[in-house]
Amino acid sequence: MEVVLSEAQSIKIKEQISILIDEVITEHIEKIKPYKRYFTRIELQKFIGIGASSMEILKQHGLKYAMLGNRHLFDIEDVYKILEDLKKR
Repeated sequence: MEVVLSEAQSIKIKEQISILIDEVITEHIEKIKPYKRYFTRIELQKFIGIGASSMEILKQHGLKYAMLGNRHLFDIEDVYKILEDLKKR
């Protein structure tokens, strides 16, 4: 069975394929972007899925922050190190 498409149908299919390809490329670009290293408290809590009390536990275990204006910025590498240390207990 052979399917014959009109010129308009062919163009429409090409446009839809192009849109799908663009979506896939955009998704992959998001995955390979350099990761974010410094987070505000709220961003950090959302990123690792913790609440305020868990944030306080991280601070008690030595989590430091940098002040930039009136913002506290936490280094995700420090968070990973503390979590790794807690995991070994």
